[in-house]
Amino acid sequence: MVFPEDGAWVAQCVDLDVAAYGRTADAAAENLRDSLSAAAALDKKEGRAPFDGLDPAPEMFRARFEQLQWRREFDAPTTVGTTPAWMLVALEAERLSR
Repeated sequence: MVFPEDGAWVAQCVDLDVAAYGRTADAAAENLRDSLSAAAALDKKEGRAPFDGLDPAPEMFRARFEQLQWRREFDAPTTVGTTPAWMLVALEAERLSR
């Protein structure tokens, strides 16, 4: 899930307690992908299951994501630039809720 916070963008994994920041939504999402890839690679190197030592994400992120997830089904382009259309809808919903 990607959302604006304090002049930056935050990408929060909704399954694991991992977040990343960026100057743009795309940068935050890419940084999160990189962080998760690095964590999985380290776990593999250490002989652990991927993400074995990570805590679950706080429930508030899962709940917010599930509230917005149904919007993924609407008829729209799958991406705008490199940002998935469902993410843009989630971002707009977040903006309107403030």
